[in-house]
Amino acid sequence: MPVSAETIALHTIFELMRVTGARVHLSSVASVALVRAAKSEGLNVSCDVTINHVHLTDVDIGYFDSQFRLDPPLRSQRDREAIRAGLVDGTIDSICSRSARLRTCACSMRTRHGASIH
Repeated sequence: MPVSAETIALHTIFELMRVTGARVHLSSVASVALVRAAKSEGLNVSCDVTINHVHLTDVDIGYFDSQFRLDPPLRSQRDREAIRAGLVDGTIDSICSRSARLRTCACSMRTRHGASIH
């Protein structure tokens, strides 16, 4: 999936939020800057990333192998660094074990910026 598929979807979601005031939860990998801008605009956006996206890049799993499919897919080292920076500055609200949020969690902690870690 190209990065543009994610960023186009985020632009659409943010525009709908502006018009309707709806609250939306996002899980963004390559779109940290868009989420940061939406939060600075005052949109009620939350963002999480998987622990895989914090630690791994696309080259860590080698050539394409469907056994290692992630959704969203792993990206470049530059994207991983943007994710890490987003965690440090509070743009990204939480780290999850997979991209689908769970109703209950065995462990929950908070970072110094108040972000939750599940």
